[in-house]
Amino acid sequence: MEISQIENYIGKFKDKRLDKRASLLSGALYFGRTSSIPSTTLTEADQKAATVFWQMIRWKKRP
Repeated sequence: MEISQIENYIGKFKDKRLDKRASLLSGALYFGRTSSIPSTTLTEADQKAATVFWQMIRWKKRP
């Protein structure tokens, strides 16, 4: 059994791309010095993808 503080997102979403994006964001936020999306991403495209991902997750959790 593997013990880790980083969440395993494999199979959490219906889309493998979302699983991968969640893992990347989680790792960047966990290992980064800050929890800011712009400071944990390398490109503007990554920032936009992260923002869209979090907005989508928030939208799905709404009742």
